[in-house]
Amino acid sequence: MTHIANADILKPQLAEKLSQQVKPALRYALGIAATAALTFMADAGAGYINRRRNYTPASVRTDLHEGDHTTYTLPGCRTDGEVVGDMLEPQLAKLGNTHNLSYGEGKIEIDSVKQHLLEARQADNGERASVIAMSMGGLVVAEAFRDPEFAEKFGPIDSLILDSSPSGIEDIKPSSRRAIRAASTLRSSYSVSKISSWAMLQRAIRNGEASHDEHVTDEQTMQHLKTTANVSLNTVHNQAKFIEASTVPERSLEHLDINRIYYISSENDPVVQTEQSVKAYEAAFGRKIIHIIDSSRPEKSHAVIPEYQEMPNMLLKSTQQDLALA
Repeated sequence: MTHIANADILKPQLAEKLSQQVKPALRYALGIAATAALTFMADAGAGYINRRRNYTPASVRTDLHEGDHTTYTLPGCRTDGEVVGDMLEPQLAKLGNTHNLSYGEGKIEIDSVKQHLLEARQADNGERASVIAMSMGGLVVAEAFRDPEFAEKFGPIDSLILDSSPSGIEDIKPSSRRAIRAASTLRSSYSVSKISSWAMLQRAIRNGEASHDEHVTDEQTMQHLKTTANVSLNTVHNQAKFIEASTVPERSLEHLDINRIYYISSENDPVVQTEQSVKAYEAAFGRKIIHIIDSSRPEKSHAVIPEYQEMPNMLLKSTQQDLALA
């Protein structure tokens, strides 16, 4: 006689067999998920600790020298102001005092920047100053000096040199905008930040960005590249937020007392639409700006005054000669 099992009896037996087969796979899947979650938490935690450990406020380094002129330098995005100052110091020191701004690792606070600049200005004995602003530094100048009270306290400016500075996020080329936003998205990841730093340095070396003129050394240039690559993605995120929130409105800088305004760039800047930016700054200052395409620079380079100093040095010295003849 053929025995037909009762379906109600088979159900528990099948369920038990399925349970025995599924449990190991489920435990394996849960193990992977838990490991991934713990890895993500540890990575994010390391990123948070790294951000807290590396947080530093804005500052200005002042070096006093003989001379009747003073120069202020404002670095660009993910640029170490101390390293830039060291590179420019030998030449600028010949004119007089130097003041080098560093943004620190936190959010860019314009009120703090203005306070530091005014404190540095007290060491200049009322001498006219020149300002060199690299890339994002132009936006910092615009945000600070659009305040008439601050501009009056700072005093007249001989020469303002804008090196490849955008007038806002619309001047940043699409590829660079995407890179900035990707860095902002991944800023919490310690591992991604470290990998990004390594990749950025290798790309810079491959692209020939370690080149420079006679005013700097190989060691200084490599130090500049390394410190740029090592800036945390969280700092890039904070600086990107500043760029996106900054604008240079028409006529907003007309009140400034500036002898000359120069805009220096390479022939084909890979980051900023320089012609567009120059027009926006002209509208803000209410005057023509002398746009100089520096042929001594690599054709596709961005804000490389620290590596290519001949042009800005010539412009600053010509200003001094004009004053001596006045």
